[in-house]
Formats: sequence, structure tokens, C-alpha cells
Amino acid sequence: MAQELKKVEPGELIKSDLINLIIDKLQEHTAKLSGLGGTGSVTVPYLFGRTLSEAATIIKQPQLSLQFGNVVDAFGVSLDPDLNENKSRIILNQVPDPGVRVNPNSLIDVLLAAKPSSTSGGPPPSTMPSINSTTPFNPAMVPIGQDVTIFGNNFALDRTKNIVTFAGVPTAEAPTSESTKTKLVVKVPVVPNPPSTGQELEVDVIVEVQDVGRSNTAKLKVLPALAGQNPTITTIQSSDINFARVGETITFRGSGFSTTQQQNVVSFDTSTTFPAATGITANEFRVVVPPIAGVVRAEDNKDVSVFVTVNGRKSNVIPFIIGG
Repeated sequence: MAQELKKVEPGELIKSDLINLIIDKLQEHTAKLSGLGGTGSVTVPYLFGRTLSEAATIIKQPQLSLQFGNVVDAFGVSLDPDLNENKSRIILNQVPDPGVRVNPNSLIDVLLAAKPSSTSGGPPPSTMPSINSTTPFNPAMVPIGQDVTIFGNNFALDRTKNIVTFAGVPTAEAPTSESTKTKLVVKVPVVPNPPSTGQELEVDVIVEVQDVGRSNTAKLKVLPALAGQNPTITTIQSSDINFARVGETITFRGSGFSTTQQQNVVSFDTSTTFPAATGITANEFRVVVPPIAGVVRAEDNKDVSVFVTVNGRKSNVIPFIIGG
């Protein structure tokens, strides 16, 4: 017969078997509440810092087929995830944690940032976006059509609210998933009077955060566009969906890859590597996941941005989870 919990009277000795039973009951209760057993067929993605809209796009992918469960804000107010006014709110926490194995159609509970209150006087100066005066860009000289990192402060976590202009021309796409409150990664658009081969053009760069204000102006040197098309990643095949472990061999499929091994630089955040020497085509290659900072133990999981750079031309960015 299964052992049952019973109340402990004052003065009684609490033994290890009772503590273990309590732990077992808590784990059983958590599993029942969340519908999880830890051995499901899909891996929970990393949603922290993303908008509710972005998270919905991720969890509803056919290969995941997850759903939102409880959606509450920092004040404990229950929210409707389908309302437009909630879709731009930032996720502060999630249950279950990223990397946990669950069954398709499982529920993901999320905690959202509270809705900011409106003020008649406008935001204080300390909340205004700004671009660093020293080392504002990386790289300092960027070809048209390639990514540049803008360093600063008070950028919006909702990436769609950051409007970046180069010589008055806004970027065609929102900053990539690599972006944070202190950096934005964007693709340099075609500017007026673009430079010719062998020339460079200095342009004004401004970041405007919707409902907050505009940053200072920073100067960036723009170079002519590189020949050819940027590479594109369509899928990353691994032993699990949206998840791989350090040391695992995974397969990239897409277009625009080089058949020369060293011309394909594969990035997992700041960790870089090259494809395996054999089997490289313009549409496919294999690569061993390199060591990732902060991923040491088997239970460690980290959300990283994966992309490929071919002869200076950068691909799209794929969010991915790397485990130890």
C-alpha cells in the first residue's frame, strides 16, 4: 500500500523518509498540474525576454504544438493572450522551464511585464534610448545589406518598437533575436547616394523607441553592398526539435553556403566553428556544436542565436537551445 502523509506532532522526529515522501508528492502534484512528466516528445523553448506575440509564434510551430496556459502579469492579473494590447508585453518568467521535455499540446504558463502607466509629462530622460559615444557599432564599417550591432541603452525589449534609421532610411526588418536593451542587431538598408566600389559613406544612425523617444545621432561608415546573395538557413536538423547538445553533429539546410569549408563560419552566439570537411554543398552541411559559455552540466540549457557567415555575408538568425 502506498505510504500516506500524516501530520507531525510537536516534538516528533522528522525522518528522511518523510522528507523524501514530501518531495515525491510535490513532484507528482506539479506533474499533474502542468500535464508534464519530463519525458515528452518536444522541448520547451526559451521564452524569457520575448514578447507574447513572438512567444506565440514559437510555441505554435507544428513541430512543437504547445499552448499558453495561465497568462498573468506582474500584478497577478489574468490576461487574454489573443488581445492585441497584450501581445507586445514582455515575458518575465515561464513554467515549465526552457529545455524541459513535454508532450505536444502541453500548456506553458507565462508571467508578463505589467502594462506601463501613462504619464502626461512623458518619459523621464533616463529612459530615453541612447547610442554609445565610444564604440557605438560593431563592425565600425559595414557593407549595405549586412548586419551591424548598435550598442547603447534603453532599447525596447519588444524588438518591433525599435525603429532604426540610416541616413533617414528605416530598416526593412525589426532587429534580430540577438538584440537586448543594450544592443540592437539590424541590417543596413540601401541609403541615398550609396557608395561606389572602393568608396565609403558616413551616415547618421538614430534609434527611435515607439512611445518613448529618439536617441542621439551616431555616425557609421557604410560600404558598397557585397556581391551575391546572403546565405539563408531554412532548417537545422538535430536529435531533437529546436534543441541540440554540445558535441552533437547537426545538419544545416538552406542556400548560399560555400563548398569551401573555411568560408562558412557557423556562430552559436559568440562561439564560432566550421562545418565538417566532407559533405558540404551550397544547400547543406554538417557541424559539431562547439562548447558554449554557461553550458557545462548535462542539465544546463541555454538559448542561443545561430547563424552562418559566408565570405562576410551573414544569414538569417535562428533561435536554438543548446544543452550540456
